[in-house]
Amino acid sequence: MLCFNLKNLLAGLAFVALQGLVLLSPAFAEQLVVAMDGSGDFLNVQDAIDAVPENSPSRTVIFIKPGIYKEKLRVPSAAKNLSLVGESYKNTILTFDDYAGRTSDYASTRILADDFYAQNLTFQNTIDSRTGIAGGQAAALRVDADRAVFNRCRIMGFQDTYYTGRNLRSYHQECIIEGTTDFIYGDGIALFEDCTIVNRRDSHITAHSQKLKEGKHVNKFGYVFQNCTIKKHPDEEVSQATLGRPWGNAARVVYLNCEIGPHVVATGWSPWRGRDNHQTAFYAEYSNRGPGSQPNKRLPWTRQLTEEEASQYTKGNIFKADSTTAAHLDGDWNPDVSELYVATGTALLQKSRVLVTSDGEIDDQCSMVRFLLYANEWDIEGIVTSSSQYHWHGHKWPGDDWVQPYLTAYAAVYPNLLTHDSRYPTAEFLQSRTFVGNVTAEGEMDIITPGSQHIVKVLLDESDDRPIWIQAWGGTNTIARALRTIEEEHPEKMAEVAHKIRFFFIWEQDSTYQTYIRSQWGKYDIPTIISDQFIAIFYHWKKYLPAEQQAYLEAGWMKPNILENHGPLCALYPAHEQGDKGFAAGDFRSEGDSPAFLHTIPTGLRSMESPGWGGWGGRYVKVHNNTWLDPVADPAYEYPGGRWYGNSAWGRERLRQDIPNDQLLTDYLKPIWRWNAAMQNDFASRADWCVKSFEEANHPPVVSLVNALNLKVQPGEVVKLSARLSWDPDGDDLEYRWWQYREAGTVDHTVEIQNARTQDAMLIVPTACVPGQTLHVICEVADTGTPQLTRYQRVVVEIE
Repeated sequence: MLCFNLKNLLAGLAFVALQGLVLLSPAFAEQLVVAMDGSGDFLNVQDAIDAVPENSPSRTVIFIKPGIYKEKLRVPSAAKNLSLVGESYKNTILTFDDYAGRTSDYASTRILADDFYAQNLTFQNTIDSRTGIAGGQAAALRVDADRAVFNRCRIMGFQDTYYTGRNLRSYHQECIIEGTTDFIYGDGIALFEDCTIVNRRDSHITAHSQKLKEGKHVNKFGYVFQNCTIKKHPDEEVSQATLGRPWGNAARVVYLNCEIGPHVVATGWSPWRGRDNHQTAFYAEYSNRGPGSQPNKRLPWTRQLTEEEASQYTKGNIFKADSTTAAHLDGDWNPDVSELYVATGTALLQKSRVLVTSDGEIDDQCSMVRFLLYANEWDIEGIVTSSSQYHWHGHKWPGDDWVQPYLTAYAAVYPNLLTHDSRYPTAEFLQSRTFVGNVTAEGEMDIITPGSQHIVKVLLDESDDRPIWIQAWGGTNTIARALRTIEEEHPEKMAEVAHKIRFFFIWEQDSTYQTYIRSQWGKYDIPTIISDQFIAIFYHWKKYLPAEQQAYLEAGWMKPNILENHGPLCALYPAHEQGDKGFAAGDFRSEGDSPAFLHTIPTGLRSMESPGWGGWGGRYVKVHNNTWLDPVADPAYEYPGGRWYGNSAWGRERLRQDIPNDQLLTDYLKPIWRWNAAMQNDFASRADWCVKSFEEANHPPVVSLVNALNLKVQPGEVVKLSARLSWDPDGDDLEYRWWQYREAGTVDHTVEIQNARTQDAMLIVPTACVPGQTLHVICEVADTGTPQLTRYQRVVVEIE
């Protein structure tokens, strides 16, 4: 069993070390699993809660596998620092059916312990007050504790869905809360950020109950909704809802920067019938939008905040200890969800930022189809047309607007893609970030162009400090022009800009990286990958790919999975045509540029943490400074000091020799083709998303480990590994495979992994290992759907 009672943990520390058990974090004293199918530690959630150590200074994590758990849950006050973590609020549901007419303690789930955290769960009460039940109050959730956090949860009910009590603090991020009458109520201090609030009838969202004390307000804040969406339930007729009514005479409710739907009345709010609480309540709005936001028609006792007033509504201010005099709060509080989200062995992933430059060659067009099907995985900062040594104005030029048909086709399939992932950007958004860069000649970088200026704008934007992966599918000249503009106009910003940049080039398809970028920006040591192994999925794939890998590129696979009956975007995919020498109609043509973005797809391989770790975009070695090139097996090989491109890169040079059955070339390209089956099946599933419903299509499994992703171990140690928190959004059975990615680590011999085909495995660390060495273990999880989809988690083991 991978969890320990806290009182036994310290006593058994020596045993734990010998067994190689590694907790998720030193702060986590206990990890418990609830599963209805018996695969966890408990069948019921309450039993797991009852096993939580009392008043523990460390966090206990209870993982709840998918299922509908009908239990009346109580988290007692002694169960401090407890996290309840589900796999998805859509399939992990905590529900009950009690109500006020039956008992005074009717909430389905009640939290009485401080520092509670919930993630990916639905809290539900199924009592429908509209059916005439006497005493129809039926809370799904009640919080009587301080510093409670709810992340990506759904709180579902009807009347009085969610009770925030006792003047204590709670924070809600990306939650969905729905109900009928006064469905968020109580006297708590609650911040709702990026939440969706759903009305199920013509009634009131909030009923804040705080009362004046000696004629004065006791709270500086109350309920605060920031960047939320206020909407009606799609299956209900709602047209006369309000933002709230004051249950208490010191009620405080504020909506800031929210999207308010047309179902909310023009007056916005409501007094409490028969009471004059509204005369002293504080109800306000700031910079809301949508048809339900009509500031000029709001009730006269409500307010529109000034910019200065609105600026006070920060998380830190709202949750300060002195924000209320109605209760004693234990210190200031500024909750950080990212610190709590480390509850599983799945990294908390920010979406990557990507910016593509492309010369529009036919293989770029193939790559563009795949790129758009993965547009949900990144924040796309730009699509910029640029020249290369192969294509420029007047020389094999595809046209300045070559990408437009692909964006038009994307717009046609976008509504269906959205049913599979709400993160897909609109075609209009992508269009607004599509520009023409430097295209008049190979390597031209003197002209300031719309494309280069857009890159400048993105790089100088100080509102987002996430790294940005700038990809060159063609030449680097438009990128170089943008960087020169920054050097000339904002030299003081160069170091800051360089810190954001990550380069991924498909060869150096003009000289501007060497002549300008490397010479002028090299001092900043920008991480740069220049790929030659992309030729694994290049025009000549039949010459070097193993036969079993070629099957996924041949017409017999491409036609039914991509080219036919998959909507207008896939129909544009320029596969081989009849008469192309050596190929059948429908054969895969080339996607030489795809590794640049395959590298950034969050598959669990963690390849963005180091180019040397390997992933769908290949594996690379550091050659000089922070420049990474393809690994050449020959230890005597000397990399060129200049360009890595078609005239110098090892793979291209080897390909020109046209050696039959060239195993050295095949091995050189293995860092990409080893993933080919998984990549193509994943591509096929995205093609299905264009035309099939969610229920008809397949979706990748979610791989989540009990153990940490980075481990420190001793030689000879036995390390327990577990993927038993993994799940599949379609309910498919899962197949497990643990394997050593030998090339990614520095342990130069094979490591034994026991039970490698099960969800729980054991790694035996060789006694010959020495401190500082690393080994990489991949947990590969495939579903049993069609097409079969695969995701991963990488465990990096460091020898101490």
